Amino acid sequence: MHREYDLFRRVGEKSGQWLYSIIGLPEACDRLAKEAAQSLESEVYVEHVRSNTIVARMNIPAQDLHKSIFFVGFGEPASANVSASLTGMGYTVTVHRNNATAKLVLELPQSYKYFVLGNGPDEPRDDICRFIKRRFPGASVLALNMRHESLAGADLNLPAISIPGRWVAALQGHSSAGSPLLAGSGKRTRRA
Repeated sequence: MHREYDLFRRVGEKSGQWLYSIIGLPEACDRLAKEAAQSLESEVYVEHVRSNTIVARMNIPAQDLHKSIFFVGFGEPASANVSASLTGMGYTVTVHRNNATAKLVLELPQSYKYFVLGNGPDEPRDDICRFIKRRFPGASVLALNMRHESLAGADLNLPAISIPGRWVAALQGHSSAGSPLLAGSGKRTRRA
């Protein structure tokens, strides 16, 4: 099933200017890349029409990178709620519910500093974590986990029930000075 997307351009502090409606995420990504190449001074982004969530961004201004979060929810119905919570705190959130769509978007030439991986099955979370680390060296990856678990390769691990404000504090603390209390253990483990 194809989903409908809208493509927008944002200039400065203004809200987005609608440019196109597009059917299908691959087509939206292609159009986004073309538009970004033509408008290097303007941020361009794709929004999923039904959920009103941003699914792809390009030309993110450097001063806005610290307020941009890429969230992979692994089918979590709460993905839209996460986006709304973080948006309410002044962040721009790019939301995906699975690895396939996340990887499609992350292959676009862009920059991200912060990634949050929702709770989900081990294999897809390990896979996207490795992908992010290869594609975005130096980015901070926060994994939300069931109680007493951690995700290999993630820089930070927090319980899935943590509030988004705690995620932001952990990510910012890690990227500026490191956070040994929250750092990943290097393998997925159950804590006693």
